[in-house]
Amino acid sequence: MERRKFLILTSSSTLLSFGLNSCNKAQNKPVALTVSAAAVFRDAMVEVGRLYTNENPNILVNYNITGGGVLKKQIELGAPVDVYLPASAKPMNELQSKGLILEDSRLNFIENEIVLISLNKLFGISNFTDILNSQVKKVALGTENIDAGIYAKQILDNLKIYDQAKSKFIFEDRDVQQILKYVETGHADVGITFLTEAKRSKKVKILAMSPVGSHVPVISTVAVVKNSKHIAESREFIRFLKSKRAISIFEEFGFIKIK
Repeated sequence: MERRKFLILTSSSTLLSFGLNSCNKAQNKPVALTVSAAAVFRDAMVEVGRLYTNENPNILVNYNITGGGVLKKQIELGAPVDVYLPASAKPMNELQSKGLILEDSRLNFIENEIVLISLNKLFGISNFTDILNSQVKKVALGTENIDAGIYAKQILDNLKIYDQAKSKFIFEDRDVQQILKYVETGHADVGITFLTEAKRSKKVKILAMSPVGSHVPVISTVAVVKNSKHIAESREFIRFLKSKRAISIFEEFGFIKIK
């Protein structure tokens, strides 16, 4: 009886193991792939990983999950990563400019949206500029180490309110899910995060969608890291991520298929 599994390493260094049993006795030595993915993909990746390992008994997938910018820095420092999946193009562009990914493997992957959230509906707060309102004391958002933080700054800069509102900001540097927790626990009055994060919560309300044209499209990209020791297997994993079955899983978690 073969035991095959995939692992998830979160930003808090917690290692989660998901095992699948199989009667398939593979002759080849298993290949271990390390996939560094932004935290917004955590839940969907669990389901995708189960499906992938079920169909590929000789592949062990290790997920390193944290902010896209944090993962980028790890790759720059030579961390052994095979596939990189941030939630914005900026960190991928930076790696590409340094020759650290295989350019021909890079694909636009999935879309998302940016929203303004609160624990309860706030009177008079219906758009992003309303964070300047006196009843909003604290605003949770990411630094540029977190992909959602990249978009948040673009939005607030576009609206010309970033500097005015900065004294209210509670910055999160590693995990986008912490922004949700700040709002859910009342530590922040509002938060700026991904639509998929807001949909994960049964507590928060969506106050506003980001204004059209206030930021670059929220399109996630995926690519093979140049120093990967398993380039063929990494390319195959990316092909699987773009398959109808995998995309349908991401859609179940609120992501938007690229048309």
